[in-house]
Amino acid sequence: MIRRLIILLLIVGCVFGDTIKYYRYKPIEDISGKTVMMPIEEEINGEYLGIYNKKVFVRMGNGKVNEVDCDVVIIIIKDDLSSVEWSCSENTYIPKILTEADIKKLQKRPIVGGICLAIGGGLLIKDLDSEEDYEIRKDNLKIAYGFIILGGILVALGI
Repeated sequence: MIRRLIILLLIVGCVFGDTIKYYRYKPIEDISGKTVMMPIEEEINGEYLGIYNKKVFVRMGNGKVNEVDCDVVIIIIKDDLSSVEWSCSENTYIPKILTEADIKKLQKRPIVGGICLAIGGGLLIKDLDSEEDYEIRKDNLKIAYGFIILGGILVALGI
């Protein structure tokens, strides 16, 4: 039984191998009753991803990516217990680029824009069969094109 637990511990230990130690500032009252910001050393265990825009990025075991301000980081230790050379001025992490599936999740169904496009197209079709005088047809065409332009903009915005 103990042997299985040790194996499990080694497997889980490899998953969360990288450690980032940093300071988190917590407000504490001193003796005189004045509130001061006290640095408290904390650590995050996960996969060290790199630095981007003066933030250290770490992938946690649940897949979420956490970030810590680079200025408060004390040390970054890899899973083989070696220290990582790092500089806050260098960008060593490239954030995930949105995939097509991510974009589809972000976009809404452009119902309002689609309705405007349909109204504009319907007015154009109606105008083809119209025998009204030129001035009335000209106004109808302006309205139809206005609906099409508005609908295209709304669809582009995802509305």
